[in-house]
Amino acid sequence: MATIETANDKMVCYCYGLRESDIQQTVQLHGCQELQAVMSCSGAGTGCTACHRRIQAVMNKQATETYGAAPLK
Repeated sequence: MATIETANDKMVCYCYGLRESDIQQTVQLHGCQELQAVMSCSGAGTGCTACHRRIQAVMNKQATETYGAAPLK
């Protein structure tokens, strides 16, 4: 049975087993503002590339929560 944290922490990159919290932490720690930066810093999105939209969605959500608006990219 999944814990509450795991249930709310959705899988983003299945190739590397990275969850939303992993992407958020990468963005915060490394100041990533573009998909390519997250890919370089975490490895997310460098496998099959099917998760690019999910990574961008996490980045947009985090930007909205932090700054009140998502980036225009």
